[in-house]
Amino acid sequence: MHRRFARWVFRNLLWDAAGTSRQGFARALWATRKLILAALISATLDWAEWTHHHPPDMGFIVVAHFVIAVAVVAIVVYARQLLPHSTGP
Repeated sequence: MHRRFARWVFRNLLWDAAGTSRQGFARALWATRKLILAALISATLDWAEWTHHHPPDMGFIVVAHFVIAVAVVAIVVYARQLLPHSTGP
């Protein structure tokens, strides 16, 4: 079960190169787009909290925001996999 979960996380969150024929750095950016999105969400949340907390507290807050952002992205990815894709009219 742990391997299955880890394989899903790696294939769907950390390195998803589906839908691209790019090579090199552009392919790496495309493959890690979900992880980059989670980092941007986390950075936005951190920026909003920066003035309210002391620097030692920010370490915990940064990690917590990143974990929450990755979880939200994972839920969205999983929900999109469960829902049938619309083919249009």
